[in-house]
Amino acid sequence: MFGKKKPKLPLHTILRLSKELGAERVSKEAALEISKYMIEELENIIKFADKFARHAERKTIMANDIKLAVEKIK
Repeated sequence: MFGKKKPKLPLHTILRLSKELGAERVSKEAALEISKYMIEELENIIKFADKFARHAERKTIMANDIKLAVEKIK
């Protein structure tokens, strides 16, 4: 879906969000694992949201498509 190279979430973003969510410290390796997991989840959400948008004969993914995709994944 994203081509040959998988996208990455910037580590500084993972580290900042971890602190905002209450973690005192997060190792670089832990941040990398979080990034991998989040990308996999995002790929699944986008895949399903895209299917919902196409079913509605749209090319644009809307907020409701995301909500439906998240519900389907749960």
